[in-house]
Amino acid sequence: RSARRLAAAATQARNAVAAEFDSPVPRPVRPQAVRTALAVLPRLAPFDVPQYLRSHFGGHGEQTLRMLQDWIALGRRHGLPTGELEELLERVPA
Repeated sequence: RSARRLAAAATQARNAVAAEFDSPVPRPVRPQAVRTALAVLPRLAPFDVPQYLRSHFGGHGEQTLRMLQDWIALGRRHGLPTGELEELLERVPA
């Protein structure tokens, strides 16, 4: 379920940015691609990927919040769905 939601949020963000720059609509991010990346990356990377992601995004919390807010604003401006991005924003610690 989380892969599906992450894929949907990534698709919403990509669509919002594409609309802002009058670019073609990108292909949707597939949940299977998210699942595969999350399964394979820890095996390939020479470091602890979950720990890296926690420390990176935890250390850049304000930037993460701002990016989500910006993607939501762009999506709304262009009349695009933003529900998955909004749910993700609610889950990010302020």
